Amino acid sequence: MSSEEGGVRRSACGECVVCLGEFEAEDECVLLGECLHVFHKPCGEAWLGKEPSCPVCRARVGFYTSVRFGTEIDVDPVAYCI
Repeated sequence: MSSEEGGVRRSACGECVVCLGEFEAEDECVLLGECLHVFHKPCGEAWLGKEPSCPVCRARVGFYTSVRFGTEIDVDPVAYCI
């Protein structure tokens, strides 16, 4: 099941896999450039400081973008969760 929240769809992947906390509206998040997985910003930056790959799919991360969960973006990162 999923529901719309601002343009980023919430689904079974609606939690940060680093801390296992649910995403809340307006959370500051990290959107990975290659695989489009999303994490809380402090969690994603801590992970990437130790390991330059996605904790979900292990794709090598060359860049990431800071986004606010629940805001409109051009892609739907949650749709790419496996």
